[in-house]
Amino acid sequence: MSTETSKIREIISIAEEYGCLAFHDWNPRLDTPGFPDLVIVGPYGTIFRELKADKWSAITKAQKRWLHLFHASGLDAGFWYYKDVEDGRVRSEIAALTVEPDDFHDTADMRWSRALGSLPGHPLISPTGTRLPVGVKNPAVDKLSL
Repeated sequence: MSTETSKIREIISIAEEYGCLAFHDWNPRLDTPGFPDLVIVGPYGTIFRELKADKWSAITKAQKRWLHLFHASGLDAGFWYYKDVEDGRVRSEIAALTVEPDDFHDTADMRWSRALGSLPGHPLISPTGTRLPVGVKNPAVDKLSL
């Protein structure tokens, strides 16, 4: 089993722990090129994530286009790297999908922060730098040209 396959299985398992649904097309040869590796749906949100080995992994033009259009549509789309599974980012973003908004003005960022607080012994992941909370546009994706 490849490293990517094992990471995807691990992410799907985390999603199931939180009662979320996770989709990964195990045979994407006939799909539209560039669609993200994972779609995870929780009771309070949906995220689309492309899994990459590291920040130097190649991003195709088709992947850039999907992510750009998801962002333009107000959808939460981005990248996860293998290290994000170990350092808690994946778990935090999935947990945020299960936190009910407090009111009409509650943002995904606020739910993300409350989800972090609900994880026992989980270190706070800073929303600055490369760690972006759910719902915050990724400047790296915003800069991508189509």
